[in-house]
Amino acid sequence: MTFEERVERFEKYYNDPEQHYKIFSELGFSYVDDGCDGFCPNCEQKDSCETYAEIGWELFEDKDSD
Repeated sequence: MTFEERVERFEKYYNDPEQHYKIFSELGFSYVDDGCDGFCPNCEQKDSCETYAEIGWELFEDKDSD
């Protein structure tokens, strides 16, 4: 898929709420259907999240804040 095709599909899916999920499934983005906004430091689910350790957010967090 060319860049232009990807942009066209993104616009199409973005403008149709029924097709938003295709932004992630067809265009190569990641998607987690649990309310994840991608900003781990403030997340209440990070202690049980399988992806948290892979991302490495703990390197950016303040260790003294606990």
